[in-house]
Amino acid sequence: MVKLKFILPILLLFSLSLKAQKKNTIALSYGVNSGLLKDLNFSPLHYKESGHLFSVQYLRHNPRRKNIFEVAVDFSSGKIKTDASTFLTSNFIYGKINASYYRKIKTSESNKYNFYAGAGYTTNLLYFEWDDNEAFSYWATHGLVLNFKANYLINKRNQIFSTISIPFLQLLARPPYNGRNEFIIENQNSPAKIFFNGKLATFNKCYGFSWITKYNFNVNKFIDLSVNYNLNLQKVTGANKLIHLQNQVQTGLNFKF
Repeated sequence: MVKLKFILPILLLFSLSLKAQKKNTIALSYGVNSGLLKDLNFSPLHYKESGHLFSVQYLRHNPRRKNIFEVAVDFSSGKIKTDASTFLTSNFIYGKINASYYRKIKTSESNKYNFYAGAGYTTNLLYFEWDDNEAFSYWATHGLVLNFKANYLINKRNQIFSTISIPFLQLLARPPYNGRNEFIIENQNSPAKIFFNGKLATFNKCYGFSWITKYNFNVNKFIDLSVNYNLNLQKVTGANKLIHLQNQVQTGLNFKF
């Protein structure tokens, strides 16, 4: 009985702390990535992109959900193909890192809708090559984005999130028109130097957006199932013009603690 008197309060406190501390979510997602690509550095042809997509997301909010902090990493690899010839099929690698802060700006009277605004930092990287780097190209951006998020609570177990991100100040890294120069040759074994060797660009040189819509189904207090659709668009103007459009569909698990 004496031991029970000590154990029961400890178990009660532990269960209450778990309930109070579910401010964190780790989401793991897997899906497919398809898109369209035209890069005049690489080829005058249009390419279709296809591959697998893996994503990891960490999200933290306060108990009243007035503030949200989010970190996400996406990785995709696969092939780009052109209708001109199967001989020109190439490999690509795509990666994205995002860290953002949101602040709640409005809640509907029914408490079903919540709206957030914020800012963040995003790195995007796309690299593709043909015939063991006989031809290659890449683009990388590092910079600030504006974020707008909304969520709709359908009922206690179902809700939808939608997020739009717009970059407004970017460090843009692109190879020269012929693909190689002295700097790239000297640092070919140090890709980080190459991908961070860029120039500041705003809407006049580099622009685009990212739109994510996510549906969550609440299984229990600790797990959600999710399905999400992502749309990404990037465009670089100038002599080495680039247009990149991605459609991504994923399913995943969200672990809450």
